[in-house]
Amino acid sequence: MTRTLLVLAALAATAHAEPTYAVGAAAGAYDGPDGRWAFFPEVVGERFIPLTDHLVLRPGARLWALNLAQPEAPRRLAVRERDGAVAGELGLVRTGAVRPALVLGAAASLRVIRLAAGDSIDVMDSAIDRTELVPSVYAQAALGVPLHRAGAVVEPYLRYEHAFGDDRFPLRWGLELTIPIH
Repeated sequence: MTRTLLVLAALAATAHAEPTYAVGAAAGAYDGPDGRWAFFPEVVGERFIPLTDHLVLRPGARLWALNLAQPEAPRRLAVRERDGAVAGELGLVRTGAVRPALVLGAAASLRVIRLAAGDSIDVMDSAIDRTELVPSVYAQAALGVPLHRAGAVVEPYLRYEHAFGDDRFPLRWGLELTIPIH
């Protein structure tokens, strides 16, 4: 425990002025439709606006893709669904050796649903094929830890998302890595 506190104190001592912007990537997961974890990638961009000595406003933008791996389905006939989303968010971050963050965001997902079939099955003009716009809002709690003097931050997060018209995947978790742009 003492060593951990010393390491965190050393990290705090090496932290210098907050960057103005940061970019990064994340790997997230959620409980998929077949009961197994489904993984998804994210790309994030953030801006930092100091409010006080230890409190920063963090507006950001995020892109993610869901349903990249589909559950097992018959090879001859299956429904394939893919989501791509863009989100805007606003967060509050406490600066220091460990950086807790609370974030609220809104997203728009473009969902593409297609009926996939083998060669011997005609699915032309399928009523299943469609594209939907799915709006959502989310709240996220995270705990950022600076990695070194360069300012890279690793941030595990837990996100609850409410997608209007779809309640299948509300809870997501992941690990984000951002790199400052001074």
